[in-house]
Amino acid sequence: MPRIDETAYRQRKRTPTERELYTPTLDERLLAQQHTTGKPALVAFLVLLKTFQYLRSQNVSFLKPCCSPKEDV
Repeated sequence: MPRIDETAYRQRKRTPTERELYTPTLDERLLAQQHTTGKPALVAFLVLLKTFQYLRSQNVSFLKPCCSPKEDV
């Protein structure tokens, strides 16, 4: 069985640097340009993308509900 570094899967660093977390890569900027129109939407897309990446790097789970809805009495 091949080692993980011998496969086609991209390797991720355990802890990305601040520059990697906060500076959009060329691929991320192209993705944002493909899915948005206008500068405000582009910036909002990149902010949300980087926020998601940061939370993911901190092992924040997105599938757990933070609170249960209150029932009307």
